[in-house]
Amino acid sequence: MTYRQAIPLAALLTASLCYAQTPTHEEEVVRSAYAAISFLCTVAPVSKAGQDQLTKKVVDAWALDKEIADAVPTFQVSNFQMGTVASIAQRKWGDFVTLPTVGGEVLRFKSKTHSYTDNGNNTGWKTLQAKWDTTSQTVTDDAAVQVIGTTVQGAITQASSQWYDGAVAYDRFASFTVIARLGGRTGAPYKAMFLFGRDSNGKELVVPADMLIEGSALWKVLNFSYYPDALLQSKLRETPVVSAWVQTHTGGECNATRADLCCKGDRCDLPRDAVARDLSRPLPLPPSLSR
Repeated sequence: MTYRQAIPLAALLTASLCYAQTPTHEEEVVRSAYAAISFLCTVAPVSKAGQDQLTKKVVDAWALDKEIADAVPTFQVSNFQMGTVASIAQRKWGDFVTLPTVGGEVLRFKSKTHSYTDNGNNTGWKTLQAKWDTTSQTVTDDAAVQVIGTTVQGAITQASSQWYDGAVAYDRFASFTVIARLGGRTGAPYKAMFLFGRDSNGKELVVPADMLIEGSALWKVLNFSYYPDALLQSKLRETPVVSAWVQTHTGGECNATRADLCCKGDRCDLPRDAVARDLSRPLPLPPSLSR
């Protein structure tokens, strides 16, 4: 099944929380998705600092810590509820999802591949960059009223073909209230929801209905792998900045929601086994010597 990024119409109908002692699968998926976004926003400043150190530039530890703190969003989620889609099918979409206001503030994310040439070998790894911005959604008052007034089942019927290819049976939901923080600023609380379904092969597919996260960040972390293997297999791993970051961001105990990152609660780290594997590999030879 092929993943499709939601188009504006579907976006109108779609996309961390207090941790329970025994989190459900749905709770873990939601928490891991937001935590993965936070983790990926640390990768770009750390990568740049590592490259600076390779070129003998001085990296000020205090300044780097501040840069990371300013670059990494955090998400507080509360009022967490879960259940069957059937139980809320006739409820209003607006009961669960907050739409951005015209000219309102949202968190916008940009995907970036951090490129690096190691001994003549071109490589790269994925990162995310976040900033506060004015929403790009042009939702008129009438359109907002219509979307908010649509039933949950009606929203699924209208937009499901734009979320994923093929038939998907959505049977579970998780709703919650989000407070996003970035760069010393705190956004107003808003409502969001994830829908959980399965395709004809039984594969779980998740729809993130968070309208104040723009740039498809949640869609991307739910559908693609973001483990930065090329970073750990390059000579950047030997720089003090990257070496220290790997040590402090390698997880041990992980939930089962992701294969690329080690996530638990409100935090995602690098998987310990993958880190050990990549650090044990020799650094790449120049292309002329590796043939």
